[in-house]
Amino acid sequence: MNGETLTGLLKKGQMILAQAGIKEAGLDAWLLLEYVTGKSRAYYFAHGEECVTEENAERYLELISRRAGHIPLQHLTHQAFFMGHEFYVDKNVLVPRQDTETLVESALECMKAVKNPYILDMCTGSGCILISILKERADAHGTGVDLSDEALKVAVRNARTLEVAEHAEFVQSNLFSEMQNIVYGTEYMKRTAVKDTVKMTECENSNRNYTSDNKKTNVENLSEEKKKILGINSNNSESNSNITTEKIISNKNEQIKCDVFSCIHNCDCCCSLDSIKVSCNGNNEYASKKETICDSFKKKD
Repeated sequence: MNGETLTGLLKKGQMILAQAGIKEAGLDAWLLLEYVTGKSRAYYFAHGEECVTEENAERYLELISRRAGHIPLQHLTHQAFFMGHEFYVDKNVLVPRQDTETLVESALECMKAVKNPYILDMCTGSGCILISILKERADAHGTGVDLSDEALKVAVRNARTLEVAEHAEFVQSNLFSEMQNIVYGTEYMKRTAVKDTVKMTECENSNRNYTSDNKKTNVENLSEEKKKILGINSNNSESNSNITTEKIISNKNEQIKCDVFSCIHNCDCCCSLDSIKVSCNGNNEYASKKETICDSFKKKD
């Protein structure tokens, strides 16, 4: 490897990538050379015949070989640029695409009139969408969700590097499976009354039809942290009786399927109640399916 120049090394890299069918062989060969040597294009044109160290030459050709195997360039350099920001990426996340920038731009446009917006970024990967929005909106907060623990590590790293970690949290979940158990313990959540996961107590009527006067919560099983977020005084049971379902996300009962999305108890196509009462508005003995009604139905505000 002794005596390998910048020009000679670049040509060798371009040839290898071209033979491997890499579409932008010339550009990728140059970007890898710049990544390994730290030399700018201007420096290259002025000092093309400068010799490269043996260590750098070996490292460069190793990366060229991996790129020839169609490993994304960004996974080799661990650099991806999105919305004007540099993100760390590796094999555990997809490379941010410029096409996706239009999604971020549209989201920012839609939330122009929204104060303190909250963003849920499903399958967050590198976190580029959520983080880019948070960089544009200092008053925004959000949660990035991903099934992959390794992907979440990348997202957290990017949030810290781009200085939005205080506005973002990342949750390992298979879509919404773990989301109902998440409590957002931030000042932002207090201000915007984000709902907590709390079980409702039994109401006086058997079908658990809630009215505005008896929407009470069972606070005994809440952790001290959750009580603090909801503003619950652990030593004052009387004040706790005023906690209403405006601060509740009910637990989902997957045994009771429900497609009535206008019902306050509907939670992701399931009923949030432990049980429901079904009645008939016709002759009980000869009732048809259309004549049966759910007495537990309560329309959302």
